[in-house]
Amino acid sequence: MKNYLDSKIPKSISRPVLGALTAAIVIFIIKSLFDISPAVNEFVYYVIYVLFIGSAIYMTFFKKSKK
Repeated sequence: MKNYLDSKIPKSISRPVLGALTAAIVIFIIKSLFDISPAVNEFVYYVIYVLFIGSAIYMTFFKKSKK
């Protein structure tokens, strides 16, 4: 029996991508609550972009299809 959320999430979106998006939302909330230096913001943005793009490339080219 499938989970309800699994049927609502498109198959092209992987768990690392969802994790990166969740991290971006959490970091945005923390950034709005506290004053964080711009260098930390830039580092965090780079980490999120690398996670997002890397997982998208992995899911596109290297994931084995389930049969």
